[in-house]
Amino acid sequence: MNKSRIKWIDDAKGFAALLVIIGHIANSHIKAETFVPQQGLLEAVHSFIYMFHMPLFMLLSGFMLYKAYCVNREAKKKNYILQLINIVWLYFFFAVALWVAKMLFSAQVVANVGVKDLIRLPIDPIDETWYLYVLFFLYLLCYAIEKLKFKEELKLGALLAVSMVAEFLPLALSSPWYRILHYAFFFYCGVYLAKKPEGILTKKYVRPAYYIGSVVITVLFFIVGDMAYIEIINLAVAFILSMAVVCIFMGQEGAGTIVHKCLNCTGRYALEVYLLHTYVITVCRVILPRIGIVHFAPNMIISFLLCVLVPIWAVILLKKIKLHTFIFRPVAFLKK
Repeated sequence: MNKSRIKWIDDAKGFAALLVIIGHIANSHIKAETFVPQQGLLEAVHSFIYMFHMPLFMLLSGFMLYKAYCVNREAKKKNYILQLINIVWLYFFFAVALWVAKMLFSAQVVANVGVKDLIRLPIDPIDETWYLYVLFFLYLLCYAIEKLKFKEELKLGALLAVSMVAEFLPLALSSPWYRILHYAFFFYCGVYLAKKPEGILTKKYVRPAYYIGSVVITVLFFIVGDMAYIEIINLAVAFILSMAVVCIFMGQEGAGTIVHKCLNCTGRYALEVYLLHTYVITVCRVILPRIGIVHFAPNMIISFLLCVLVPIWAVILLKKIKLHTFIFRPVAFLKK
């Protein structure tokens, strides 16, 4: 493994990627109504994960933006620009690939697309590719904000206000523009954490507060249901749960259990897993019942394992046949 990598970040990214997979599996079966008796359970799992899994991803992405491109930023400016180009490439490559797959297998997907969706890709992402679209603009926004000569707490406060105001703007919750405004706060929380970890984590009472808050939120969720209808509650819940995850993994730097090794491996390939697992979900949802795996638990377990393993195997294969760089990081050729 590259020595420059931060182990706990890879572990946390792996955990976040697993949450994404579980949430998307649940969402796929909810929409397809595959397991009607377990519909309530799937909806509960889906709602709980969706309260914080993408804020966590954004926070970790902000952390890595600062570490990779804002420390000695002038010396790394070219790498930053190449990363922006790479995000644009990944977005259009995988958005078009997803569009083609949905058109070819329109009878099996739960959300069909048309020519209009292809034309609107520059302003309206398809399904999970929204993350790359939003990531591009957050890279631009937070890279610029990080350079401003204001107190970091003031920047965070301003972005928190922006996230709250986004709720009242005439934007659909699935709009990329809403998501950019909504996730800007969490992304810059990652920047802040990378710059000033002592501002969030070092005080003795802070970490226990995140843990206790997470337990309380989880218990309340399964008693009263989704608590994220009010934007300030939504933001607070997402922040507390995300920071609890960060505290857990940051506090276990160097742990060598099989769980941590699996999380670390998934984290190193988190982007590839994120971009490829959706295809595996659809295949599993269609194929597994046809080969006799119709019971809920075996179906979910096999789907989950395949959604993790198949993308990682695909990455290993692509590396062996020298295609991984071309697909996932073609800007590397510009450095040569």
